Amino acid sequence: MRHEEVLPGATEVIDLVRWLRHGLADGNITTRVGANQTITRLVFVCGYKDLARQPLRYVSVAPDDFYAFLVRWFACLAELCVSREVLAELLNAREAA
Repeated sequence: MRHEEVLPGATEVIDLVRWLRHGLADGNITTRVGANQTITRLVFVCGYKDLARQPLRYVSVAPDDFYAFLVRWFACLAELCVSREVLAELLNAREAA
């Protein structure tokens, strides 16, 4: 796996969230460790059955950055006051498209 700092050109936020969700839901998570054997990167892999149509995607993030993302993400969702059912419906509709 090569290390890339840049997302593909037209990456939308929903795509990034989808890749993270797939990695979490499917248990496709691996880690990179540093010289002192501490985790330096979390890698979430999103694979599709039809790799010819959808390439393998991954998100590599520092643990502290992922934690900060989660804190902000859940704070944003809490402020929206949107039910879990509505969020699930939106994510599923987007996934089916």
